[in-house]
Amino acid sequence: MIALKLEQVGGPLLSAQSITLTDKVLLGRGTDCQISLPDSAISRRHALIERRGEQYWLTDLDSRGGTFINDLRLDAKLAVPLGEHDRIRIGAWRFRVRSNASVARTSASTGIGMGTSAGLTQMGAPVLAAQARLELLVEFVAASADKTGLQELALTLMDFASRATLSVRMSIWAADEASPLCFRPDNFRAAALIDAFEACARGGVVVADLPSTSVNKLQPQCAAVVAIRIDGEAIAFVQAEFAQAKPTDEALESLHALARLAGFSAGNIERRSVEKRIERLSADLAQAHLVQQAILPPSIGTVSGVNYALHVHPGRVVAGDLVDIFAINDELCAFVLGDVSGAGFGAAVQMAAAQAYLHAELMETHDPAVAATRCNAFLARFGGGRFVTAWIGVLNAKTGAMRVVDAGHGHARLVRNFSANASASAPKLNGAIPLGIDTHAEYISETLTLELGTRLVLYSDGIAEHRSLDGTDFSIQLDAILKFSSDCASDVSAVMAALAVHGGRLPDDDATILSVAR
Repeated sequence: MIALKLEQVGGPLLSAQSITLTDKVLLGRGTDCQISLPDSAISRRHALIERRGEQYWLTDLDSRGGTFINDLRLDAKLAVPLGEHDRIRIGAWRFRVRSNASVARTSASTGIGMGTSAGLTQMGAPVLAAQARLELLVEFVAASADKTGLQELALTLMDFASRATLSVRMSIWAADEASPLCFRPDNFRAAALIDAFEACARGGVVVADLPSTSVNKLQPQCAAVVAIRIDGEAIAFVQAEFAQAKPTDEALESLHALARLAGFSAGNIERRSVEKRIERLSADLAQAHLVQQAILPPSIGTVSGVNYALHVHPGRVVAGDLVDIFAINDELCAFVLGDVSGAGFGAAVQMAAAQAYLHAELMETHDPAVAATRCNAFLARFGGGRFVTAWIGVLNAKTGAMRVVDAGHGHARLVRNFSANASASAPKLNGAIPLGIDTHAEYISETLTLELGTRLVLYSDGIAEHRSLDGTDFSIQLDAILKFSSDCASDVSAVMAALAVHGGRLPDDDATILSVAR
């Protein structure tokens, strides 16, 4: 995987202008943020960059001012894949995503160097007056409007710049070696113009003498360099070589204007690229959401003499939580609640696979230990590095006997409020490791008894770990809420209502709850 970093390219200076992206990087004005943006217009937890497998994703955390990628505002809570060279804007701050392996052209000089006193002059950029050049600029705008890639834009720019300046040779150098905006003739002498690159990065057009390497009188005598900019940052350098010792002012003005227009076009190309990424992602997530809805049990019902109620709140359009309850036969009811590591489309696919596998095994074996052991081996071999925490149970509705496997989940409560001694407490279980970690792990069933009038409430970490504005986890008040509910449906409705009040809104993470009773 290519290591990426975030470089500040605009806004008030931060303590670190560059930060290498880790598994999670939180941006905002809160003290827990890895990138602190001290401005009252910035939300405490404004945006999140996180790694999922081989890809980094950017999510706006329902911020007040919004998060922008390549000038496109992101929908709240929708994770969008990040690519190298993407631009991120939050309030007054602007950042560029770069590879740690990238080498800026201005710091990679080798060979012949040029002193700034040897033929290097800074030129201005007055408004074009000639009608012919104005028409050429308009033609370039029209020609670049439908370009879909930076390389295609670069070739178009070279064609128009050659016509506008009457140069003998054109080239474009990317400010970053990994950028696709680059076209260079093989015989181009880059090292002779390093100082010119550095000077024009600060603005305007720079003219530099080219050192003579032969007696060929047709060899170019000088070169003009101008930067292509997006959000004020130089992303590439347009290079025009001239046969004469000094190009005309009209040629320099035309070159400068074309470079500015190319910057606008490049910004639009980047923005459209993000739009397409979001469109593809939204289509995938919408399809995954439909699949999830199709495999979910009804939100309330009775199976094999067991009443239940459940609710799934997907924090990112599709959930990584899995929940299932179904009748094995007239007496036995099986139920599962779990959570897939990670989030997004990959987690949703893993969730569906794990849920389908456990459902089939429980229907066949009636044994949560066998189902857990076989599902674990399957996920460990084909799970792509993800693991699944799961609470798996088979309940005899007549006797109340229940065999369970707690595979690293832990979020369960037994609620007794049929008498004056109402209580909600965690069942006493030894537990086991999550599914998908150790291919050879063997799971053993533990036993519980679900008495008449007692309810078993299972929930995901999106509920347990939902935080209030002062950082308090919701789990500390969960027992008090369950003690005063009266049945499965009220367990679910009371918890979800209190969850929204606790944090001022529903969780950003997936949140699932299941309550069952004989």
